[in-house]
Amino acid sequence: MRRIILMDAVIFKLTNMECLSYNETWFVIHKCRLKALRRNVAAFYFNGTASEPVYDLHLHGQLFKRASGYKPFLINTDIDMCRYFRKPYNALSRTLMDLFLDFTNFNHTCPYVGDQIVDGFYLRPEMFKLPLPTGEYKLALRWYVNKKLQFDTNASFEFVENLIDQ
Repeated sequence: MRRIILMDAVIFKLTNMECLSYNETWFVIHKCRLKALRRNVAAFYFNGTASEPVYDLHLHGQLFKRASGYKPFLINTDIDMCRYFRKPYNALSRTLMDLFLDFTNFNHTCPYVGDQIVDGFYLRPEMFKLPLPTGEYKLALRWYVNKKLQFDTNASFEFVENLIDQ
């Protein structure tokens, strides 16, 4: 009889970050980088400045899985961020946002103005409640203000299930 044992340890590592501002008079990205903390852990540092108050912020998030290029996988959603921070209304969004909240000042209701910071964010498997098969993924986040695309943040990460086949 074969048994498969699920170990608590998984590899859940950020491998690349891309940030692009489409309107630098409105939003300037000062820092967008990864820093290796240890072998399978990389932290994300982001600093951007919104020059004017934002009262209408929408996020379009899409998850891709790498398989002969990146293919759409599981998540394709739009979130009204101002509404979300007043009262979380989307379970999937809540799962993803819970990963970031300890590392950012972007955890309040609108308006957003000035520096927006993510400081030392790293992926914590115990906080991620979605089951994923082993593979390489890209989370593409497109940020809209007043229905106009302002900037993108794209995170690539590796997820490896630690299954032992006995």
